[in-house]
Amino acid sequence: MAGFILSLFILFVTACSSAVKDNAIVNRENIVIRYFSLSVVYNSISETDVDFKMARIRQDEIIMSIKSLEEDIFLSENRKDLMKRYSGEKERLEKADKNVIYHKARILNRVNKAVKITAERIGADYILNINDDAVYGKKKFDITEEIIREIMKMDELTSPSVR
Repeated sequence: MAGFILSLFILFVTACSSAVKDNAIVNRENIVIRYFSLSVVYNSISETDVDFKMARIRQDEIIMSIKSLEEDIFLSENRKDLMKRYSGEKERLEKADKNVIYHKARILNRVNKAVKITAERIGADYILNINDDAVYGKKKFDITEEIIREIMKMDELTSPSVR
């Protein structure tokens, strides 16, 4: 991780530095860098995504059923029937896990699209995820709320009531 941070820092310094020749600036490009919190955006969107919430609820219900069956199998003498139910629940859990992964990927795709749209709108050259070990960032450069608003705007455009 430290190597990644060092590489990112070197890239940043290289991108932001100017070539100097005879104490005169030869080439200077203004680079716009902004940041956002992926975890804040992800949590905000996943809390309002009904399909994702339902997938998580189904997953949690199956996990609770499996835990209950595990206790019953341990305590019961009629393990054969319980093992059959346990096996079926494990299969259901595998499908539920895949469904949750699908919805997570769908949410992350929406976040990526919103980041790109926001970056283009504000003219940003780089958008950093503040959760990836950024040490400091001025609040005025935080575009987390803008990205959340962009996703909400995208959702409004694709909601059934607009179609």
